[in-house]
This record gives sequence, structure tokens and C-alpha cells, in this order.
Amino acid sequence: MRLSDGCVIPSYMGCKDTSHSAGIPGFFGEVTIMVGEVIQIFYPDDKENVTGDTEYVVSIWRRQSNGLMERITFRCSQSDSFGSVADWFRFSFRASESNPQKTTLGNGATVLVACINGDRSNAYIIGAIPQPNRPQVDPDRSEGRYLRGKFNGVTIAINDDGSFSLEVPGAEDNDGNPDNRDSNNHGSKVTFAKTGDITVDDNNGDSVIISPGSKSITVASGQTLTENSDEINVNANSSWTLTAPVVNVVSENVNIGAKNLQPINNGIVLGQGIDTFSGATFFELGDTSLTVKAND
Repeated sequence: MRLSDGCVIPSYMGCKDTSHSAGIPGFFGEVTIMVGEVIQIFYPDDKENVTGDTEYVVSIWRRQSNGLMERITFRCSQSDSFGSVADWFRFSFRASESNPQKTTLGNGATVLVACINGDRSNAYIIGAIPQPNRPQVDPDRSEGRYLRGKFNGVTIAINDDGSFSLEVPGAEDNDGNPDNRDSNNHGSKVTFAKTGDITVDDNNGDSVIISPGSKSITVASGQTLTENSDEINVNANSSWTLTAPVVNVVSENVNIGAKNLQPINNGIVLGQGIDTFSGATFFELGDTSLTVKAND
């Protein structure tokens, strides 16, 4: 077969006008990628759900071949990033909270819909486009390579120098405003710096900093630091310094001294103790412990 422009195609191929992106008749005629807004969600435990996966009703406004606009809805499944049994990635789209009958775009997810083999009953959400009502979020050229993302208030950022941060201030509603957040959450954040430093900070005076460069770990608490364990061992090759106005040790037995110390025989002598022979206190006899040393 020879076309009007002189091109020759095999005899088993045909020609059809596809200049119009919509209005193709037939149940299997949905061959274009469509843009719409999620207006309703059917979760797997809903009675109306038929596939067992989360289903989304997507409202699509499109122009027909006659130039008129039409509104159609598709019940869609969600595509998968990996498509295997062992590997998968799932998330939920937001449904519009505005009247789904309105012709204007609401605050639901703006998604791309495609039908497998043009079958309207086999529609999938294959991606999304930026929501027109969302403020600009892309950084400028000075940021270089980047990855930015936010889902339900959780913000992730990977920067040009390879550093990474994850911030969890709390949930957000469809318009990006705080939604039922806990008053104790001040915007907790985990940061992996270019230097390898790892910082966990609750933005309220509590933090843990691991610094491979200085081979140090710094723990800061705005009020209370609590350690609970069956056994805690502290080993210092050089020195261990404890600075506090008051140190309280609550224990049935406290052993302090050299490695071979026998507490019963040569433990600490308190001034309030009474000498059984003289009846005087150890303080009066000058027999109290003045200095406690540990082996190097």
C-alpha cells in the first residue's frame, strides 16, 4: 500500500485517523493516556471493591472529536514499580475533598490513566503530573542534582553532595496544612551529612550526633536521659569524667576500687560508722576513706 505522501507500508497494515485524542468508539478504543483527578477510593476491605487491590475512581474531562467536552470516570488500579512477587512498592493517592461534580480541579491527586489493550475495564494509574494548585517546589540551578519528596508531611531530601535528610513533623491534609499533629512533635529530623556525620534531632533540645571524623558520639538531652538494660558496661581506655552538681547512686551494693578489691575487707569507710571497741565514730577516729582510686 502506498500512502499519499509516497510512503509504502506492508499490505497487512492499515491506516486510521488518530488526530483526535478522544471520541474513539468502542469499549476497547481507549488507546490514549488520559489525565484526571482521583475523586473516590475503594480499599480492599470495602464491599464495593472487586479486585482485592485499592481501587481509585478517577474523573477525567476530555474533548470529544466533535469539539465538545465530556466527563467520564474510570475505576482504576495502581501500577507497580517492580512488578514481582518479592519486590513491590505501594502508596495511596489522595482523593479530592471538594465536590466531584465540579468542573474545576479540586485538591485530589492529578494522575495519568491508561487502559491495557484499550480496555476500559482494565484501567491503571500509571503515574501523576504536578498538581496545578501546588506551589513551586523545584530548587534552582545552584542546588545541582537533587531528590525532593514529601508524603503526608514526611519530607525527604538528597542533595548534590550526597547528603540526605528525613524530617517528620507530622501529618498533613490535602492542602498541605498540618493535620491532627501531636503537640510533642517539634519536627524530628535525621541527617546524614557529606562528612559521614549522622544526626538525630527532635528540634526540642534532644539529639544524638555520631561523628566518624572525630570518632565521637554526642548525646544531648533537654531534660532527662534514661538508660534501661540488664547490664551496662562503660570501658574507657584513657579516662572517664562525670561532672554533675549531685551524683546519686542507688544500689544494694556499690563496689569501687582496684580490680582485685574485696569490698567486705577493704571497702569504703564512712564517717558515720561506729567503732565497736571505742564507741566513737570513724570520723572522730580519723579512719574514714579520704581518697578512692582505680587502677590504670
